[in-house]
Amino acid sequence: MEQQGGVPQLRPLVRILATGCRSLGTSGQWTVSWRIDNLGDRPLEILSAWLPHDKFYSQRSLFNPALQLPPGGTVDLDLPVACQEPPGSRVENAFVILQLVLMGQTWRAFARHLITVDSAGVPQPHCQAISVHPVGVASNGGTSEE
Repeated sequence: MEQQGGVPQLRPLVRILATGCRSLGTSGQWTVSWRIDNLGDRPLEILSAWLPHDKFYSQRSLFNPALQLPPGGTVDLDLPVACQEPPGSRVENAFVILQLVLMGQTWRAFARHLITVDSAGVPQPHCQAISVHPVGVASNGGTSEE
């Protein structure tokens, strides 16, 4: 829990895992499948997702209506990703960023990934850590290692 104005604040508990990557038929263009798990006991909404790294990039996808993620539930999400790195490459600090709502409060979940490009040239994301922060509030807490 986080303190805001002296009041304990619940934070979203999520796991963000890559479950697959397939070519879109154009060099360097992929669909990456993600599984988002709500590890908490309150429902979440997913408002948007994006991957801002220039070597593993997906523009912001807005979900209207928001994706509903019940307690203990899972959402599967496919995002188009641009990655043109050669086999054997590594892309560090590639983030998947989710904008979430928990009990009316907006949050951002930052899932830091190491991307390794296999011998066939397919990017393989590996989650290294997830941190969750309230939108509009400076915070150094909320980090959980995966």
